[in-house]
Amino acid sequence: MLQRIRENTTGWVAWFVIIFLSIPFAFWGINQYFTDASGGVAAEVNGTEIPIALLDQAYQRRYNELVRMFGDQLPPNLINEQALRREQLERLIMEEIMEQEAKDLRLRVDDVTLQQAIRSLPTFQVDGQFSPERYRSLLAYNNQTPTGFETGYRRDLGLQQLQRGLSESGFATEREVARLVALQDQRRRHEVISIPDEMFRDSIELSDEDVQAYYEANTDRFMTEETVDIAYISLDQADYAESVSIDEEELREAYQLRASDYASQEERVARHILIEGDGEEAMNRAREIRAELEAGADFAELASKYSDDPVSAEEGGSLGEIARGQLEGPFEDALFSLEEGEISDPVQTDFGVHIIKLDEIQAPELPEFADIRDQLEADLRERKVADQFEADVQQLADITFAEDGTLVSAADEFDIEIQEIEGVTRGAGEGLASRDEIRQAAFSEIVLGENRNSDPIRLDDGAKVVVLRVVEHDPSEPKPLAEVDEQVRAQLLDERAREMAKAKAESVLEAVRGGEPMESVAQSEGLAYRAPSVTTRNDSDISRSYAAALFTADYPQDGPVYGMTGVEDRDFVVYSVLEVMPGDYEDLTAAERQQRLQALRQQEANAELAAYLAELRRSADVTIFEKNLKNETE
Repeated sequence: MLQRIRENTTGWVAWFVIIFLSIPFAFWGINQYFTDASGGVAAEVNGTEIPIALLDQAYQRRYNELVRMFGDQLPPNLINEQALRREQLERLIMEEIMEQEAKDLRLRVDDVTLQQAIRSLPTFQVDGQFSPERYRSLLAYNNQTPTGFETGYRRDLGLQQLQRGLSESGFATEREVARLVALQDQRRRHEVISIPDEMFRDSIELSDEDVQAYYEANTDRFMTEETVDIAYISLDQADYAESVSIDEEELREAYQLRASDYASQEERVARHILIEGDGEEAMNRAREIRAELEAGADFAELASKYSDDPVSAEEGGSLGEIARGQLEGPFEDALFSLEEGEISDPVQTDFGVHIIKLDEIQAPELPEFADIRDQLEADLRERKVADQFEADVQQLADITFAEDGTLVSAADEFDIEIQEIEGVTRGAGEGLASRDEIRQAAFSEIVLGENRNSDPIRLDDGAKVVVLRVVEHDPSEPKPLAEVDEQVRAQLLDERAREMAKAKAESVLEAVRGGEPMESVAQSEGLAYRAPSVTTRNDSDISRSYAAALFTADYPQDGPVYGMTGVEDRDFVVYSVLEVMPGDYEDLTAAERQQRLQALRQQEANAELAAYLAELRRSADVTIFEKNLKNETE
């Protein structure tokens, strides 16, 4: 089946596989998968809904990635918003299909594997060691809970299992590699005549009538740049610091909260023995091992001998430090009920039966109030500033949405000045308009096309918010001929010279096909000639466009194969293919052969995965609610 559907794999499936294989799973924002689906449904996959809110988040995240990727070089109109939303919807549909497939195949990630994967993420490490405090603070900064993050990350690890199972099935033989080497390392003996457009330029005369006619036929090439004048108001979180006051009672309350936080940061160093299964047999086996421990057996030795968790078994069942919230359910309940040195009774979880030993309790000590008073004040001030700023941002959004044709009411409410920037183009602007986000908003359909206020635009990691509107729009229009006369003449001269070079190349090609030697034709026409030489696909001594033509030309059978092609700088070449020499697998070193074999296997694996995903997508029951999508973008 895979071979059959592989041949039909095209379009978005190939794109999805490339993304799927080439980047790790992005776990920031994964909690979106568990948010309320209010606001409408974008699609339904085998009965599971994909909410509009989820699509909005995926779209905005990808949009921001593109803006950051191109920076100031973002071409005008590069981002087609409708196409980008559709692309993200297809990605979400495929992720849901894959998750359902992983569940059907009973691919799952146990608590221990999840814990070890999270602890190994550099993002959550300090000095190379997992930091529970950093883990919690980063999740809180991204508006996530440990439970939500771990649920999402467990899901992504399961999808990685599916990917590995498919991509590792790639298979290739040495014979296939030899055939590929024969093609990829092919060499061709050829000779070339070059026809540069430069040789015709001095003979070209352009009349004013020629220039006028060319200008009128190509006015779209000589346009002024579209500009807008924008008005904007902004809120900056940095301006709020002086307006926030902190009293001693608030600091004492913050200290008490910090005491509770420290208590919750207790970590427990533990070991476990895992017996896979959920029946009486697994439980009885665990009881037998528990009896051995009661009789004095060493826990680490029994873990190495009996545990079905191969990773921790190699270290005597060690799980390292575990904080509350990292492992949910019966395992954590049992662990945090133990005293130091105590061993639990068998504990049944979704992944089997565990016997847990608590080696050590690590409880951090809270410093004295006086020692951390300044830090408490700074933290409390930062939080109150952030809260007030966010409340004002919401109020700003409400006002500018309600009074969509003006910024005056919002400016009066917050006692801020309406500022203006003139002459902003899609690619450049002064001051705040030098920011990509500002220009993208100014030229968006909502702001420019419908003359409405923008949504609040967050800058500097959200610490600054701007709302803008367009107050003047100067569309692109043709520049007067007198202003662009030199530019018109240059382009017309280029085209005329290229046409003449092409005509000369066609006459040269006709001559050599008629039997005249290439060197003789070159001499008689005063053209540069390159004697027969051997070239590979990637040689730097010929241009890319000529190499593409040379290596797609027919094989010579009863004599040379002739052709012509345009190359860089409007030049042309006429060439002959004299001989084709296949690459030789036997010329490769053992290391090179192995490298080629692995590359071909990976290529085959990618094709198998693409085919598999295409079949999953084809057979899935997917409904896209076009009306909801339309309403969302109107």
